[in-house]
Amino acid sequence: ELHRLDSIVAQFLRLAGPSALDLEPVALKSVVAHVFNLLQPEARVRRIELVAPDCTALPAFQADPVRLTQAMLNLVINAMQAVDKNGTIEIVVTQTEKDLAIEVHDSGPGIPEDELASIFDPYFTTKSEGHGLGLWIVQQIVVAHGGVLRAANRSGGGATLTITIPFRPAAEPGSSISR
Repeated sequence: ELHRLDSIVAQFLRLAGPSALDLEPVALKSVVAHVFNLLQPEARVRRIELVAPDCTALPAFQADPVRLTQAMLNLVINAMQAVDKNGTIEIVVTQTEKDLAIEVHDSGPGIPEDELASIFDPYFTTKSEGHGLGLWIVQQIVVAHGGVLRAANRSGGGATLTITIPFRPAAEPGSSISR
């Protein structure tokens, strides 16, 4: 946790300029398990079920594990705030030859249509808690990985936030990204 917090502080200090990722092999199952372990006590109090994906068949891939963990943590916290109480948050992972999509589904009220275009803007918030930087930080992390972050409302209610990043197997030689 100290490394994660140190990374957050370092990220804020680097906001004004380009930043490089510290790429290494990442097992998504470990990232999701860590995020869920951190948030499970709060989820239990709020009676929110956290549903993890089955990532056992997903090979390790190149990413910055600290920043990816921060992105997942921010998305799940955001989903918990949206659900508030008595709901579900589910992570769904889809891997193609080129991309890895990580979807965070929540059973909250969804995102008002007129706010969908603004939710990734810095300091934009509709909540009394927080400063409106969580989703913006997620977007910065995803873009640094060469990906895109999208938000959409679900037809049955709730919202889905999707991280799509290039899938680079851990065994791929010479794989590096810098921004």
